[in-house]
Amino acid sequence: MFAIPNGGLRDIRTASTLKAEGVRSGVCDIFLPWPVKSNPYDIPTRYHGAFIEMKLEKYRNRKNGGCSEEQIDFIEWATNAGYYCRVCYSWTEARDILIAYLEGRL
Repeated sequence: MFAIPNGGLRDIRTASTLKAEGVRSGVCDIFLPWPVKSNPYDIPTRYHGAFIEMKLEKYRNRKNGGCSEEQIDFIEWATNAGYYCRVCYSWTEARDILIAYLEGRL
């Protein structure tokens, strides 16, 4: 599992360097590159991996849960491509989602 450095304020030089390296707006904050199967006997995977977008709790009831249009577009694309995607509003919520994902309960 790793974080994706998409957010935050940066000086123009750092932002340009990150963009040149492939950083894109809208990509979720955390990625777990671990596929899960529907059950042990299925050959196809249920999900190819899991993306988690982290937001502050105060954004939960805002329009789109505080997600930008780019984030909504990415989550829709990734979901259609076979990835599990979830917006979480605390580290404990993200932990619980990731445990359930790894245990095949999602």
